[in-house]
Amino acid sequence: MPTYDAQISRAESQALIPEDVSHEILQAISRQSFVLQLASRLPDMPTKTRRLPVLSVLPTAYFVSGDTGLKQTTEVNWSNRYITAEEIAVIVPVPNVVLDDVDYDIWGEIRPHIETAFGRLIDQALLYGGMSGFAKPSNDWPDGIVKGATDGGLSVSLATAGDMYDAILGENGTFGKVEEAGYIVPGSIASPNAKAKMRGTRDNDGQPVFGRGAQSGQFELDGQPVVFPDNGAVDAT
Repeated sequence: MPTYDAQISRAESQALIPEDVSHEILQAISRQSFVLQLASRLPDMPTKTRRLPVLSVLPTAYFVSGDTGLKQTTEVNWSNRYITAEEIAVIVPVPNVVLDDVDYDIWGEIRPHIETAFGRLIDQALLYGGMSGFAKPSNDWPDGIVKGATDGGLSVSLATAGDMYDAILGENGTFGKVEEAGYIVPGSIASPNAKAKMRGTRDNDGQPVFGRGAQSGQFELDGQPVVFPDNGAVDAT
């Protein structure tokens, strides 16, 4: 008996859903997200939550004293960190009457913009905890890298640093603060309007410190890559 609310379910149409399109979009998102370009890729998650054991106590090596010296033992500990995957989605409604009238590929037209929107959302979530008016998916949603660094006293004001060189590469600059914590800076992210300021930055010998690497052809700062997101994710201030 026919009903007014009958529909074709996802299970019934699963064979018709083009998986290759979804795969291509996921690949494009990793290119549109400038933060993901600098990040290390974790294995795919088969479930929503993954437990990630992280070394919390590193092993220590010792010298053995003399021929009869004893080899000492060391301790290694792990602590658990949890990664929770949240879904990113958008619906672009296109009426059937519009599809009937157009003479070009609508999907091909809007797909790059969807990929850019996904990349922008990921970058803003990682850097700032989300965009303006962003509804956090969970109560334990992090505030982002920028706020975490600022709250931890790891930010540097260009107004008080003297110049761009000191603010970035000086002893008390941003690179120095990362290195003081025991880490090496693998790359930097800056807004597009920072390019002009960085081009004029010179070291103590008057040599430019910002330019393209001779081999990589990528913008570099102190030998490390610099990316300038053009998806609108980075706050110009």
